[in-house]
Amino acid sequence: MSDTTNIAQRWFGILQASQKSDWGEINTAFLNMLARKGELSLLPHIRSKIFDFATRRGGIRIVDVVSAKSLSETDALILVNKHFGKLSTLGRVREDPQILGGVVLYSGEERIDLSIKGKLGALKEHFTNI
Repeated sequence: MSDTTNIAQRWFGILQASQKSDWGEINTAFLNMLARKGELSLLPHIRSKIFDFATRRGGIRIVDVVSAKSLSETDALILVNKHFGKLSTLGRVREDPQILGGVVLYSGEERIDLSIKGKLGALKEHFTNI
């Protein structure tokens, strides 16, 4: 097992064990430790590993957002938390003008279509089956 994987596993354990603690203090201590060791460049890889562990354990859901127009990460995260709960985090955010308006949220096999194209498709299906 690589050093990065070990660090990510330990950090994931700390996050799980300290849900009642002040996240700011925990994150600051972790970042300070990485800075002291000159390993801040590992953060993207550690983040990826933490999300892998969390997803496998069913703790945190990673949600990708497709939007018809540019959407800030803050707004995307608000949507993700509203539809998937607080134990969700933002994956990728991308634009797709073909959905005409709104957003589509993806988490694993689950898909929440809040787009105009999706709503029109549902209406078409409904009226076709009448």
